[in-house]
Amino acid sequence: MGKLEGGLFGRLSGRIGNQVYYQLRGKTVVRKIGRNENPASHKQLHVRQKMKVLGDFFKPIKAYLKLGFAEAVAGTAMFPYNAAVKYNLEGGIQGEYPDLVIDYENILVSKGELLAPLNPVVEKTVEGLRFSWEVDAMDYQARYDSAMLLICFPEQHDAIYFLNAAHRLAGTVLIPLSAEALAREMRIYMSFISEGKNQVSDSVYLPLFT
Repeated sequence: MGKLEGGLFGRLSGRIGNQVYYQLRGKTVVRKIGRNENPASHKQLHVRQKMKVLGDFFKPIKAYLKLGFAEAVAGTAMFPYNAAVKYNLEGGIQGEYPDLVIDYENILVSKGELLAPLNPVVEKTVEGLRFSWEVDAMDYQARYDSAMLLICFPEQHDAIYFLNAAHRLAGTVLIPLSAEALAREMRIYMSFISEGKNQVSDSVYLPLFT
């Protein structure tokens, strides 16, 4: 049974008929409940699998996405993870149902107005991964942006990330990795985040040079 909290102009919550009311970030949201007996259409199956493929990829990197899409949802009721899903459902999946896969080169793991990494490169060394980028075109404040690095291991459904790997001014950083990790398939992304953590750049996909 639904209830109205705080009188006539209060907040509605609970179930009324086949609708459920609840509060989300200060707003009243309603969703319809009930079982759909109709078989799913090809389009519905396509969308469901897109959500599953993207969800499996995003599962180990939720903390990265929380920072990476914080600027994109500032001033809205949307959560960063939802914004990441919404954006990447359009360009981050390729193929046709039931053969859908992640389009790694077009995935964005951060989105914002900050200056993106300039000509970033990642190379495999015996010690780990060496990242480098250009540092010429920047203002004073940008010098202290922090590099956010994401290394995904698709076959293991795992990832490691570094939210403060080095200042933009450094131009390079070495991420130590074990020989076992270096032997795995990797998908690598780089972003920058401001010193105050309130601005972020679009992410860049980095092909791995060996």
